[in-house]
Amino acid sequence: MNTICPHCKMRIPYSARRAGQTVACPLCRIQFLMPTPGQQAKLIEEVDVLKQEQAERFERARAGRSGLPEESRRYPALRFIAGLHQFLAVATSFFALVGLGTLFVIEMPADLRVQVAVFLVAYILIGPVLLWGVGELLLLLVDMANDMRATRHEITRLRRRRA
Repeated sequence: MNTICPHCKMRIPYSARRAGQTVACPLCRIQFLMPTPGQQAKLIEEVDVLKQEQAERFERARAGRSGLPEESRRYPALRFIAGLHQFLAVATSFFALVGLGTLFVIEMPADLRVQVAVFLVAYILIGPVLLWGVGELLLLLVDMANDMRATRHEITRLRRRRA
């Protein structure tokens, strides 16, 4: 069984008979108290938790290299709908511009032409902003959900570490 130097983290052979005595680390020469058996058990538990966290970070990093990041794989339907809104914002503004251009080619009464032109100009100015805004709002909601999930995970990790 080993203990760990609090300064350099080197593994040092643990001796219960030297518990509570000052020992020097063979690597960094820092002196520290050899932990009691109870402290040693707690230290081993903390090391195990740190190893588990390191393994989880490694797995997350490996999963991130294998494809999309974890966040972009979450809530695919909402991400699709947000992208669709943003696509529609561009597409409808294009079609409104085409409609405005063809308005002068088609024969119709002048007062109706003015009303349609005003509607199309208003739609060109307001429609894409609203559609794009809805798309951005959906993406913001997805990001907030990911942040809340990460925060809950961090709180749980800290509680387990403290217990």
